[in-house]
Amino acid sequence: MTVGGMAMVVIAMGVIVRVLVFVADRLVHGVILKLSLLPSEHPVATIGSSHLLEIS
Repeated sequence: MTVGGMAMVVIAMGVIVRVLVFVADRLVHGVILKLSLLPSEHPVATIGSSHLLEIS
């Protein structure tokens, strides 16, 4: 494989990783929004959303 071909593969992988990270980020935010819509006395919802917010 040529150097140019290697560069193309590396760039493509970088783009794919960025897209996956973006999609995962959107999903996490969607889950946080759904959890925050649940009653606040729901222990799993409050623990889960605060834990996810700390990670991000």
